[in-house]
Formats: sequence, structure tokens, C-alpha cells
Amino acid sequence: MSNLVLGPNPHKTSASSTEAPAPSMMGMEEDAFAKLAQSVFIMVLTRGTIASDLALMFGHWARFGTTITAVKDEFGGFVEMNRANMCSLFQRVRHDRPELTHLVMIDDDEAVPWDAPYRLASWGEPIVSGLICSYEEHRGIFANIFVEDEYKIARMPSFNRTKTIPGRGLLECASVGSGLLCIRHDVIDGIVESGEKPFVLSEKDRAACLETGVLKMGEDTTFCAQAKRLGFRTYVDFGVRGKHFKNITIQWPNSHVDYNLDARDWKVDSRDYFHG
Repeated sequence: MSNLVLGPNPHKTSASSTEAPAPSMMGMEEDAFAKLAQSVFIMVLTRGTIASDLALMFGHWARFGTTITAVKDEFGGFVEMNRANMCSLFQRVRHDRPELTHLVMIDDDEAVPWDAPYRLASWGEPIVSGLICSYEEHRGIFANIFVEDEYKIARMPSFNRTKTIPGRGLLECASVGSGLLCIRHDVIDGIVESGEKPFVLSEKDRAACLETGVLKMGEDTTFCAQAKRLGFRTYVDFGVRGKHFKNITIQWPNSHVDYNLDARDWKVDSRDYFHG
């Protein structure tokens, strides 16, 4: 794991910059934005190549005094171990820098708006995800969130079935992916103090996978379940949408983003993917 951490520039405490986007875009006073920006620790998980659009954001974030590091995948795809170590690094750095209150994880194959980490952190909620989409042959484009349908069954909304999503708003989820994820410090502390490791699958789920060939709990759903057991809630911010680079650029089609649709009134289609 990388230990290179880019922290605040001691010679620049103001959030203003002629070279970076204006903080006023978030509707905040300069000092308030500076405090928010300096409370965020951004970690980009990478296997060696960070998408160019994402790499360009490093300079903007650094100018705002945000702490940033690129975390190399040292475990050859064991994502749960990487994310657990990211949480451990956050705790170690925060020991000397208590002003860091939010860990934001971003995967290296994404492009996100410059203000995505700050908008997620500004909610002040325990866990808030941006909307990142993936692709599967039968489901087509789907969002990496689990939302209860009208029958209270948690499903992943797909473009093939659910079609339209809200353009903004916060909604509680059953669980979310970790590709663009903001975690409040007390969630990580609580999980560690409970005797568990954040994101690390239980031995019960591992054993079941060996017997059935189906992994019902990934590292992200495991983390959300760990947090839920401690009373922490999980949300998605529909206004923070990133692009996911695979063989094609993946995001929810803009033609089916409804800015007049209240996130609380939105329903996931009952035919969408069911996570048992």
C-alpha cells in the first residue's frame, strides 16, 4: 500500500484559486468550503493506471487543501483487503490529524466531478455513495446500489427495467458500491471497535461461497451490513454521478435523468436484480 499522502499546503489555506473551479459553485462561503475540503481524505485505489480525467482532479483537490493519496492494489484483486487497508491508513493518519473526518474512496477507472468528494461529505451522513454504473450482458447498464422496491426487496436498478432515475436528492439504500464512496470516521472506528475489519468478508460467507459457487456478499455489501448492525445508515446522492470506464463509458443515460422527480418518491422496478 502506498504511504504517499498529499496534505494541505501550509502556504495556501484559502479555497479560492484562479486555476481551479470556484467553491461558490457549492453555494458555500469560502471559509466554510475550505474547512469542508480540509476534512476530506481522498484515496484512489489503483492497479497502476489512473484514468486521465480522474488524474487531472488531483491538482484541483490539492489546491483546496484536501489530503489525497493513490493506493496501489498490492493484493492482486483481493479488493476487500485493499479497502480494509485504506480504512486502516485513514485511522493512522487521522490519529495526528483529527480534522480529517471523511474518507472518500474512488476507483482509478472513473471520472468524477471536481466537487464530488465535497458534495458527498457535506451531507454529514455516515455513508454516502455517488452513482456509479456498471454493465452486464443481461441487465445492461445498472447502478451499483441496492434500493428497496415496492415489495421491500432490495434490488439493483437497471436501465432495462427501471429506466429513469432522479437527477438529484438523497435516498437511503440497503447497500451501495464502493467505487465512489464517502465514509464518516465514526463508522470505521465503530466497526473496528466491534472486533470486525471493515469490508472483510465473514468466514460464514466464504464457506457458503465454496459450497454454492455464489458469493452473496461482496466487500461493499459486507461493509454496509457491518455499518447497519451498528446503527449507521447508508445513502446515495443522485446528484453526484461519475463515469465508469470499461470497454465503454458507462453512466445512467442523461435522457432518463428526471430533475423534477423527488428521490423519496422514486421506485426501483420490482423486476430488477434481486440480491438474495
